[in-house]
Amino acid sequence: MFVLAFLVAGSSIAVAGSSPVNGRNVAFVQFQDGSIAQTGGRTWVEYGNSGAARFSFQETHRDDWSVYLNDSSRNIQLQLDLHRKWVSYGEDGGPKRDLYRITDAKSVTGRTVTSVQMQNGKLLKTGGSAWSEYDANGKRVYNFQETGRDAWSVYLNDASRNVQLQLDLHRKWVTYGESGGPKRDLYKITSAEG
Repeated sequence: MFVLAFLVAGSSIAVAGSSPVNGRNVAFVQFQDGSIAQTGGRTWVEYGNSGAARFSFQETHRDDWSVYLNDSSRNIQLQLDLHRKWVSYGEDGGPKRDLYRITDAKSVTGRTVTSVQMQNGKLLKTGGSAWSEYDANGKRVYNFQETGRDAWSVYLNDASRNVQLQLDLHRKWVTYGESGGPKRDLYKITSAEG
């Protein structure tokens, strides 16, 4: 299920990671009627407020302020314009018109994150489905395998200790559980990169 967060702050755009959101790094935009999220590689999906997928797009290119998307099955083009804060719509390669006002944008989501920083260390994707936890001195302390992702989270498992973590970018917490039981907040996430 796709969880939507309405973080409207006037005309400002929120930042999930530590760098400003722009056309080169954006992975998620929110508007009044839904959102558009990068779901992997060059694939983007438009979701309604209920979390149901509406349309799928392929990214064609980016520039400093925008991401350009195409739905070849309907011959529809979108421009996610972070400078003007609009999703613009065009058909058959023709001119675009403003469709949705962007109310929020993020550069890092559960689908794109590769590193989260906490006050006392970090969790880093080290390759494939492997993740490692490092302490504040940069020493590797635990190893995990990624078991899944969704719009806002990455799920990790350490089979040697039977420990499960959730990197919850929506709430900005790393949660901890054992033996598949309930999870509790463990570390506050201070920044994330993807």
